[in-house]
Amino acid sequence: MVSDEHQVTPESSYGVQKAIGELLVNDYTRKGFINGRSFRLPIIAIRPGGANSAASSWASAIIREPLSGVEYTSPVAADDRGFLLSPLKVIEGLIVGHDAPDEAWGRNRSVMMAGLSCTAKDLVDALQRVAGARVAERVRWQPDPFVRKIITTWPTQFTLDKASRIGLEADASIDNIVTQYMAEHSMEMS
Repeated sequence: MVSDEHQVTPESSYGVQKAIGELLVNDYTRKGFINGRSFRLPIIAIRPGGANSAASSWASAIIREPLSGVEYTSPVAADDRGFLLSPLKVIEGLIVGHDAPDEAWGRNRSVMMAGLSCTAKDLVDALQRVAGARVAERVRWQPDPFVRKIITTWPTQFTLDKASRIGLEADASIDNIVTQYMAEHSMEMS
């Protein structure tokens, strides 16, 4: 469980660069140069477009590809977890966070956005409930050790007290994320 007070200790150059950005926003806000706010985004799913090389791409592709009639081979195991948020909730959250009073943010101007912790199998189960068994059967499991070595180090449980204080909300359910994606892309539900 990662709390709002958890000290950020990145283990990659990418993570270090993100931490540097957050620290600069805090410092520039403290000095009065800006009124900054930094949002830590969960895995954004379901993203449009095709599968790509991003380690988090599986969380979108495991839903998007089967819905498009394409078989998808998952590089993560069924019980691997992710922390997800839909594109719509990200947009809503950015607006809410922008408009929130300074007191809700406090001295540390960074926040982990709200999201849903779920397994890859949870995503496929939601796909089956919303789109039907034939669609969900297009998912094959072939875990890739390289991808799993990355994604299994990512935290998936957060206290989210600050996110709640600011007014940031997660999606109601994984089923809602799938339903929303299908509606946005004019796909029929089962």
